Amino acid sequence: MRLRLDKLVLSAGLALAMVATTIPVGAAITKTGDTVTVAPGYMDANGNAKDDLTGLTETGDPVTVKTGLTSVTQITYVEGATDSVDVSYISSKDSNYAYETAANKVSKPVSKLETVTYTLDNYVVDYALGGEETLSEANVKAIIKEIAGETNVASGIEVATSLTSPEYVAVTDDATKTKVSGTFKKTTKTALTELPSSYQNLITFNSVEGANDYIVYEYDKNSCVSIVPELATNGTPYIVTTSVGKSYLLGSRTVSAKGALLFEATNGDSKTTTVTNAGYTATVTAVTDVAGSGVLDVSKVEDLPSDAAVAGYFTITVAGGSGVVIDTGDTALTFRIAKPKDVTASTWYVATLHTDSEGNESYLLLPATLSSDGNYIEFSTSKFSTFALVYSATAADTTEEETNNETNNETETATEAGTEAGTGTTTAGSSTTSTTTSTKTADNSMMPLFMTTLLLALCAGSLAIYKEKKTN
Repeated sequence: MRLRLDKLVLSAGLALAMVATTIPVGAAITKTGDTVTVAPGYMDANGNAKDDLTGLTETGDPVTVKTGLTSVTQITYVEGATDSVDVSYISSKDSNYAYETAANKVSKPVSKLETVTYTLDNYVVDYALGGEETLSEANVKAIIKEIAGETNVASGIEVATSLTSPEYVAVTDDATKTKVSGTFKKTTKTALTELPSSYQNLITFNSVEGANDYIVYEYDKNSCVSIVPELATNGTPYIVTTSVGKSYLLGSRTVSAKGALLFEATNGDSKTTTVTNAGYTATVTAVTDVAGSGVLDVSKVEDLPSDAAVAGYFTITVAGGSGVVIDTGDTALTFRIAKPKDVTASTWYVATLHTDSEGNESYLLLPATLSSDGNYIEFSTSKFSTFALVYSATAADTTEEETNNETNNETETATEAGTEAGTGTTTAGSSTTSTTTSTKTADNSMMPLFMTTLLLALCAGSLAIYKEKKTN
């Protein structure tokens, strides 16, 4: 029974350990609902913000080195002066982004101070007392050198060359020896390239007006890496890093995103662009109004998947030979919307609310496809008014017959592939499906993962108990 209980406890402990390793390290980032605020500075393992590393001290237990000699090691961290920014260290930057000197940031260098305090308490040395019952300065320096080693200030090592509150007592039965009491310190200074364990550095940048996509370069004269920053609710870009003594450069740009669509223009993507064909000139303009504001009620569009969502609204006005037109008849114009960077979809649609010349309203659903390079969503229309770009994770509908045929074909292909795989051959027409997994931020609940891990470990423990019982 004791063995079974031990196995169960061991399984539960394993589960808790696995859960603990999945808990993200906290940071000086406050998350309340959908609100995210950041404060620059340092963060400890508990997520507490610190303006500097003051108070971060580690002190070991006393260690007996020799009879009459103990030592205690204390580790502290100190900041140095901030270096000037030198962007010449960046050999290349992404030319799609704009860079400003004001966006430069620098983190202070940090050094580790390891101070060993040696305490002598009647420590016996091979030196005789002088006439004034003290050891000579040369003798004291020799004692310290023997205990702590050489003094090397150039390499960051400093050793005291005198004792604090020294006391000397002659050894009664040996005049050539002396008992020495007192303290001295040896300090080793090491420049760090990473923050101490469990500490992180939060670097924040000023948001750039109109920008919704950023890149950060973390660099010094020896290295340069690019980082995609996180965005706080108020638009503040920030990164969390363990690096110290680095410089940072922020690049910004405006790209097509949910609620802020851009369209292909002659020179880069734009909120407004024109398309000309067969004597018609169409002007496409993004509308930033949110759903429900009266722009276009997508819920009135038929045949949309249940998970359909709006990526953005826009309007198209067309001028022709007779002025403004709302219907070009048999002449369809093709438009290209820059794919929103923050949307992943299986199917794209364009919904429109069209009002004809007599004032009759109709909701239409237009097919849309990705361009060959995957950067644009293309659609064509001959009726113009108000539009919405809609996306869905659901694949486009097919007829029942097409669905059955596809299912049968997939089954046959899978069977053939499995048969040929057994003989070491590969079917030429087979395809591989890749799945994209989005990384969730730390504010998402990890409780399902914790509970699943715990349940698996408990099941493992129960199985072990069952096998033990069956064996006995």
